[in-house]
Amino acid sequence: MNPALRLILEDVFVALAHARRLYGDDAPSADVPAFTASREPMTALRQRWAAHHHPGSVQTVAAHAPAGRVNPAGREAVARYIYQQARARGYSPHDATAIVAYSLGESGLDPTVSGGVQGDAEVIGLFQEKPGFAAEGGVSPADRYTVEGNTTAYLNQLERHRGHGDIFQQLLATSVGGPMYTGGYPKMRELMGRAAALLGGAA
Repeated sequence: MNPALRLILEDVFVALAHARRLYGDDAPSADVPAFTASREPMTALRQRWAAHHHPGSVQTVAAHAPAGRVNPAGREAVARYIYQQARARGYSPHDATAIVAYSLGESGLDPTVSGGVQGDAEVIGLFQEKPGFAAEGGVSPADRYTVEGNTTAYLNQLERHRGHGDIFQQLLATSVGGPMYTGGYPKMRELMGRAAALLGGAA
């Protein structure tokens, strides 16, 4: 096979695998080649493409983040952290679970995920935040790469919409996008179920 064509096909299959990781169906399917088993994130796809066409130009998310601040914890641990922080701010168990669900829909609870450049800046982390969003949420933009920083900035921003509609409407107003925007209440009900399963007895 032509090497350039193979690279393109590999990137397509890896992107499909990453989408399954974010939106469900974590098990590899028989029709996807074995090289996608790593669930390489979209940031890595862009890096591999850049490395192929512009050698020496690539940096990873971890390379941009301050040393020691990237925290790729397991999804259950991340879900519990977001839930506990929301409960500490007075959100009900239902609403705290909804906040976890929103992050699940935005990033798959992966703090290292990049959504790419959207508009004027790259969106990063659990709640897919731009630098300005983090700064307005009282957090250094560099801390978007961490579970703690991304969560704190988001909850600070969410607080501004508290009391305006139900929790899903508040999440939509805060993110100006995300799963409530793309899938409405049916998508949020699905994500709530998955979030509750990750939280186990914590919710």
